Amino acid sequence: MTYENESLSLTIEIDKKINPCRLLDKPGRLSYADGPYSYVMTVARGGEVFMSGSLLYEHHDEMAAEDTGVVLEGRLDFGRGGPEDIRVNHEFLIPREGGFFEERIGVTNSGTSTYKVIDIAFGFRKIIYHREKATWADGFEEFSLVPVPHRRHFGQRVDRRLKEYTLTDLLPHLWEDVRDVGGAPGRNLPDHGSEGWVWTDGAKGLLALKYQPDRIEFSIFKGEMLIPDFCVRYGGAGQWRGDPELCRELHPGQTIEFGRSRYQLIEGGWKEGYYAFRDFLRSQGKRFPESYNPPVHWNELYNLSWTLGDGSTRYTLPELYREAEIAADIGCQALYLDPGWDPVEGSTIWDTDHFGITLGEFVRTVKERYGLEVSLHLMSHTNSKTEYEGMYRKNEQGNIVPVWNGAKVCMQSEWKKEKTRRVLDLARQGVSFFMFDFQEYTPPCYDPTHGHEVPLLRQSHAEGIDEVIRNVKREFPQVYIEAHDRITTGMQDYHPLYYQYDPPFSFDENWGFEYMWDSYLDLISGKAVSLYEYNLAYEIPLYLHINIGQKSGLLGKGKSVGPDNVNMLAFWWYASTVRHLGIGGVSDPGSKLYKALKEAMKVYLSLQDFYKRGTFYGIDEMAHVHTLPEKNQALINLFNLTGKDLTRRIEVKLRDIGLGSFNKLTGAETVASTKDGFTLRCRIQPMSPALVKVNF
Repeated sequence: MTYENESLSLTIEIDKKINPCRLLDKPGRLSYADGPYSYVMTVARGGEVFMSGSLLYEHHDEMAAEDTGVVLEGRLDFGRGGPEDIRVNHEFLIPREGGFFEERIGVTNSGTSTYKVIDIAFGFRKIIYHREKATWADGFEEFSLVPVPHRRHFGQRVDRRLKEYTLTDLLPHLWEDVRDVGGAPGRNLPDHGSEGWVWTDGAKGLLALKYQPDRIEFSIFKGEMLIPDFCVRYGGAGQWRGDPELCRELHPGQTIEFGRSRYQLIEGGWKEGYYAFRDFLRSQGKRFPESYNPPVHWNELYNLSWTLGDGSTRYTLPELYREAEIAADIGCQALYLDPGWDPVEGSTIWDTDHFGITLGEFVRTVKERYGLEVSLHLMSHTNSKTEYEGMYRKNEQGNIVPVWNGAKVCMQSEWKKEKTRRVLDLARQGVSFFMFDFQEYTPPCYDPTHGHEVPLLRQSHAEGIDEVIRNVKREFPQVYIEAHDRITTGMQDYHPLYYQYDPPFSFDENWGFEYMWDSYLDLISGKAVSLYEYNLAYEIPLYLHINIGQKSGLLGKGKSVGPDNVNMLAFWWYASTVRHLGIGGVSDPGSKLYKALKEAMKVYLSLQDFYKRGTFYGIDEMAHVHTLPEKNQALINLFNLTGKDLTRRIEVKLRDIGLGSFNKLTGAETVASTKDGFTLRCRIQPMSPALVKVNF
């Protein structure tokens, strides 16, 4: 059977077995799948392990609607003596327009036995190397595979080592013997789970993505042996790092529904694939609302420091007023307080005894005296073992799980109700922003009195945090909330970045990957390029505060780090890649850095709509565009990270940056212009930014 639209053709062979075996790019006559579909599932029952090899046909229904497609039903073939009661419902939806199709898979236990699920490896197969012919896949030798929404993700806990993968990189087992520093086992490349993948030769390609907004699930792209050949398996459904968790066991009558897989042809390279990913997420509501207008934060931490865990860092009221004075003078719109405002870190109670005034009085004073909102950092785990009695996390031995001088809480205990009550009290006193931080999952909770499964699942842990956030947003929808990664917290590198984002009652912002300590070094080292990639793939806002000055404030050590330079290179990079910006780290109005930051803020505030709500386009890593199509205006931020003067000559097509027409440039020379675009020339000083205005 063949199902197709104007762009894609899917062929499914049905005899005794079901085999979606061919995926064809019709315009290019390029086959993205040509091997037998993988219906491999490994389960254990009563000490025996079984692996399926195919899907035995039982039934199918063709869709009778404007679009086309089919629902296939079959039984997994585990061989003689294997299970005969695990069934698969496999659906393909192929819209007649749009250049894409979608796939959904459900696995059902129709019997009476419970199975432990060891692995699931469903997906299309593309043969990439024919061993007997000694040839690579026709037309694919120039193709590279790029993960979405980060390429290498350099410096994070998940470092893919490479920005993209060739066919040789995709050969199975090629990298298994690689060892990390210190001899720890290495990772097989590529790190084969991601939110999506772009497979492209730079002119054309395929975007394969997984969409599961309520559970942690990833798109798989992995090299395999297909004796005697080598292939890649992608799409379908599979486990990666133990996710999705809910398919660890398959109980009688249970159905596991996997997230949607989507396959879309693209014209262009990896950047166009990222745009296609972003467009899809926008269609699912995963973008900032039209009313999004967060205040620029001043973070006192960089000047006042912080000692994690021992409770010794307690800033005073006069110190906070001094920081508010600086913030107002610089041009910020809110004073953000990192830890030090509650009596115990994680207690989420304003320390009236310490400050001598209530939170409501402080909020009113800061607003009346300095014109600033007040924003607060929240910690989930606490520097106390008595703050949330009966709500702390227990290990397998029944002991409280310690952290610092305190303990980790269980996010599925009565903590949800108590944390909600305390955060709502802060919101009622006028706080305009909350950061949810220090909420990592490991180790899980084993306390059965909390009412959750034992041990607590990652999914349940994340849902507990999400419940508190939604409780607050329902009562105070105008309050902005940033939520760190619900599993690994600050690095923001565990679950899909759209996970649990569903305005208006979810969190508003993701965290900017912990580039807050030495923001300048993160930029010039290349780590912060991940922010550029994120913006190509996402319109869920990022929040990040950056260190402009010379002290890190980390752990109270006042460690000297690289400050921004007087050209405000780092400031403009993060302003260009972070929709909700926070700054800090200068205090002397007479210093060059203070004056430079103040001047930069004047420019930023005059253009803030572009940076907060504009559409982001990438010319390249060092040339970013922010467009307000309703104004037919755009900003182009250019960056020179070299030690020499740099002259950029850039050809721009209007359609590539969301403009309808071109009038003039400010900040660069117009070399040429046509009805379709323009060419600019701009000289950029060493280690400096440049700003070009289009149609101003």
